[in-house]
Amino acid sequence: PQRPPKVMDLHKAFYAPHRQLPATDAIGKVSAQFIAAYPPGSALLVPGEEITADVIDYLLRLESEGSRLKGVIGKLAENGLRTVANSNNQKG
Repeated sequence: PQRPPKVMDLHKAFYAPHRQLPATDAIGKVSAQFIAAYPPGSALLVPGEEITADVIDYLLRLESEGSRLKGVIGKLAENGLRTVANSNNQKG
């Protein structure tokens, strides 16, 4: 998928209050975590980027095919991901 748009400063997003949301509910929110697929280990989502449907679909597909998602506690499909609290794609 295309690189998600950066909508918030990485440092600000990483340290902002956050909440855990189911993967599909996180679409349109701002990521508060790094997620990389291993192998190869490249970051696919970083704090401050908008969580897009394409990225969620790709991550879920990788997970279902056996890739390990670094930065995710347990399974993304079951536990979701951290988003910036009260984020709705707000630049800042």
